[in-house]
Amino acid sequence: MFTGLIQELGTIKTISPLNEGAKWEISVSEKFVKDCELGDSICINGVCSTVTSIADHTLSFDYLPETLKRTTFNTLKAGSLINLEKSLTPTSKMGGHFVTGHIDETVRIGSLIEGDPFWEISCEFKSENRKFLVEKGSVCLDGISLTVGNLNNSSFTCYLIPHTISHTNLKQKKVGDLLNIEYDMLGKYVLNQIIK
Repeated sequence: MFTGLIQELGTIKTISPLNEGAKWEISVSEKFVKDCELGDSICINGVCSTVTSIADHTLSFDYLPETLKRTTFNTLKAGSLINLEKSLTPTSKMGGHFVTGHIDETVRIGSLIEGDPFWEISCEFKSENRKFLVEKGSVCLDGISLTVGNLNNSSFTCYLIPHTISHTNLKQKKVGDLLNIEYDMLGKYVLNQIIK
């Protein structure tokens, strides 16, 4: 379980084939790797990922073909910046919202307006998933907890504060790029109970 509050930007060092999946090596800071252990869950661009090896400032992760198919991971390459968050502990601050790290789909950036100091990002989603979004509700984009601003049947807008821009990979994104999205978990469970 995560909160969607990014703790660090990492860099993909290598991506290697692993049968139909992939193995990633990621460069992280000494501070981030300090208390990491084998088997830990790390949220990478919104995807819950298991640490498979640790060496110096490098963490390794193995990904199934399903993960590559459902997320943006098949579009990333060595040198890409990635958002990182360690899993919650009993003493973690509960900012953001509940994030599982299980991606629902990818969404495309329809517009990105760089303001001073606030930015606006609009994303296009599949219309059948409109039921999972509400204005002023939570959404997780590439692992980042954001609040839905304007919303219609095929797109929504989020507003970015300077801290979010400077501390996440959104500063390198452009119109047309894909982002991983996880719709609000609580909303999905409530809706599931209503339509049973």
